[in-house]
Amino acid sequence: MALAHYVQSLGSFPHGQDDPVALDALAKQFAKGGETVPNRIPVHVAMAKLETEFTPATRLALPSPGDVNAAIVARALVNPSRAAQTLAAAPSMA
Repeated sequence: MALAHYVQSLGSFPHGQDDPVALDALAKQFAKGGETVPNRIPVHVAMAKLETEFTPATRLALPSPGDVNAAIVARALVNPSRAAQTLAAAPSMA
């Protein structure tokens, strides 16, 4: 409250009269309970929970090395297992 009054005193605008009713309303507003912060868990607990919920995606069916498209797929997919995981997490297009 003191900080708000100090900052207000720095301004060059007209402050108006100190209205006791307005000051009481402001004091009641700031006297209320603080902000409710949702529960938080430690990072190591969150990581352990994520690890237990993780299910690896099925492997991608890649073209055989003799196939014409194999070279294109090999250049496009640096990490096939990561691509499979990304595709498994994507919403279905069907």
